[in-house]
Amino acid sequence: MKSKLYPAVLRVLEQVNRVILGKDEKIREIMTAFLANGHVLLEDIPGVGKTTLAVAFSRAMQLDYRRVQFTPDVLPSDLTGFSVYRREEEKFVYQPGSVFCNLLVEAQREIYQVYMKDVIYDYALKLVRATRDHAVLERGASPRATIALVQMAKAAAWMSGRDYVTPADVSGQFSYVAAHRVSLSGAARMEGRTKEEALREVEETVEIPPMG
Repeated sequence: MKSKLYPAVLRVLEQVNRVILGKDEKIREIMTAFLANGHVLLEDIPGVGKTTLAVAFSRAMQLDYRRVQFTPDVLPSDLTGFSVYRREEEKFVYQPGSVFCNLLVEAQREIYQVYMKDVIYDYALKLVRATRDHAVLERGASPRATIALVQMAKAAAWMSGRDYVTPADVSGQFSYVAAHRVSLSGAARMEGRTKEEALREVEETVEIPPMG
């Protein structure tokens, strides 16, 4: 059963798709990350529309937007904020950094109520754990990746109009969640292997649980 908030989310997607053409799947995935109370890191060469995409989302959802240009002199406080002593007030005043953009949507509360059977929780856990045993991965995903995968799977279920998670929700989000959390071995990189290939192989080693 679709949430009453679902039409509003669809309107956001429609507005962003009018600005960014041909990226429907990526745009939907970004919205899924927002719903999961996650973070989205857009990485690509300059001039391909990353800033336009971020601005389109912020305007469609009537949110605040701040842009950070990462250069060698960027400090952690530029992102998280810092405290400045104001002599006239005789106190330190906190100045928020760019991480504190308002990139959340009201539907996040409903995501936490999406039902997930124990056997599907176990499936997510096994997928993440299997990345630490794969031959071409020098570093597998940490236990924290399991938490992220569960939240993303719940958000994906919500986006599909369901209040319960299926194995397909988990497997569909696995690569998105794990890709930046794993590292290929030197030999794998020399062979031209990719993380996406390795993660598909990981999925094949884990049995998909039944829904019954």
